[in-house]
Amino acid sequence: MSSNKLLDNMGKTVAAVVVTAIGTTIIPGIMDGIKARELQRQEQRKDWIKVPRVKAADLSETQQVITEAKLRYITIKVKPHRRFCNCKANTVINTFPKAGTSVAPTSIITLYYVTQEIINESKQLVVDAENKKAQQKIAQYDKLTDIKTRTRDALAKKRLTKKTLDK
Repeated sequence: MSSNKLLDNMGKTVAAVVVTAIGTTIIPGIMDGIKARELQRQEQRKDWIKVPRVKAADLSETQQVITEAKLRYITIKVKPHRRFCNCKANTVINTFPKAGTSVAPTSIITLYYVTQEIINESKQLVVDAENKKAQQKIAQYDKLTDIKTRTRDALAKKRLTKKTLDK
């Protein structure tokens, strides 16, 4: 065996002994600390409550469910968006924290909901977007028609000029 390989093997053996020695004295202490913190965290969370699934439910029913779960809530009306066009009025669109999340009993759940006014405004956004798209298509068609007309006129003028020169 070459001297380099021998030194390399000896270095690995020494490193393994040092790691083992450190591991037997330090790692158990670290692990005990981690276990203690995890047990403390579990103890703190034993009274936590899961956020109920209320998405797409009526706002008043949702408020009752949240209250029965011994949680507090605030309501926020969402802004108009095309994804709200087909919703029912006074429907919960989303919650924060999400359903199924465990929260402290003192937590406040945010209920995002949609009203008939928001639904109507959302529908108008869709109509406006469709009208804008139609206007863009008309403008594009008009532009192409104009280019076609100018090209045809230019070719006709060129032919007329050529006929005049040929005579």
